[in-house]
Amino acid sequence: TMGLEIEDVEVLFTDQGMFVFKCYSNGHPFDTSFLWASFFRMLVDAHYVPAVIVPSGFPHRAAFSLLHSFVTEEFCKSTITFRDDFFPDSESYYDFRPEFVRPGDIVLSADNVFLLELPEASVGTHAPMLLKASTELVAVELPPQPPPQRVRDLAGTVAAEALVDIAADPTIDKEAVNVLAKFVYQYASILVAESRRNMDVLSLGFDLEQWNRRKRQHAQLSEVAKADWLAVMASVVDRRLQVCYAAQPADLFATNQQHLFELKAHLELLEHHHRCREVPSEELPMLPVNNQLQRIRQFLSSLLCQRELADLPMEMQENMMRHIFRNEDLVWQNRGGRPDEETLQMLLDLIHSNDIKDSAAR
Repeated sequence: TMGLEIEDVEVLFTDQGMFVFKCYSNGHPFDTSFLWASFFRMLVDAHYVPAVIVPSGFPHRAAFSLLHSFVTEEFCKSTITFRDDFFPDSESYYDFRPEFVRPGDIVLSADNVFLLELPEASVGTHAPMLLKASTELVAVELPPQPPPQRVRDLAGTVAAEALVDIAADPTIDKEAVNVLAKFVYQYASILVAESRRNMDVLSLGFDLEQWNRRKRQHAQLSEVAKADWLAVMASVVDRRLQVCYAAQPADLFATNQQHLFELKAHLELLEHHHRCREVPSEELPMLPVNNQLQRIRQFLSSLLCQRELADLPMEMQENMMRHIFRNEDLVWQNRGGRPDEETLQMLLDLIHSNDIKDSAAR
């Protein structure tokens, strides 16, 4: 036998890392927190995954609490992307479909996993452990793997690059950069998703009274100096996003397709704001002078290839109908639910009825 299973978790491999679902236990009395933490660290150290995404309270509260005692949680929301339904003859099943890394979740990556100060015995070897038919564990050495790259959404990429530039600015205190890092991410997230410059995120995040309380008199800041620092930080984030405004759509598509679609949505909303004047002008970024939105639309149109559904193999037609049905479900869930008479089988019957008619015509 392979021994008694006391716990298990389901995971989903996404572009951003391994997403961990809830742990299921047989009711045993043991604390497995260090085992899960060691396992997650080994996966990142061995470069098997770019990161491990642990939602708040998962895989169970004790394990999450242990991780949180070493690693800071995420401060802002970021998108999760992954390939769905690997097998055409069956649909993937998840406890729930993850769409975002949310504030309060933990993301273990090469940037922070070394902070997990676990007992040496629990970390063990970094070589992968394989089970034989017995319960004996055998370490098998494999060639070293290159570290996989963690994929960030557009706001996360813009913020991370901006923070590097901000940290190199000699006019800004390095401690202030550390204090405001999470608020820079929030500022970038709002800038990309809502197409507006929300300086309140930075201003309220920087508690001037608390800052000055910890500083000697010569190092204390005035309101004007604080405003100058925040203006510099915001302008750096703005410039990093403007780099995307100037980039060739084909280059963005080749580097990260998700970034291109996020930029398209950002520019569409930005055009709407300028046209409708619903947002104060001081909060609005300038529209790109090169009409980047039109360039993106033209590029995406050039990729389209239209074909008749009936010309595709039947298996591909069925897979497309399943995909359409699932996407419609995402819309219907916010509109009171799909009508009972609309089923997947009804869509599949449409293509099969066309197939019967084509056969009769031949």
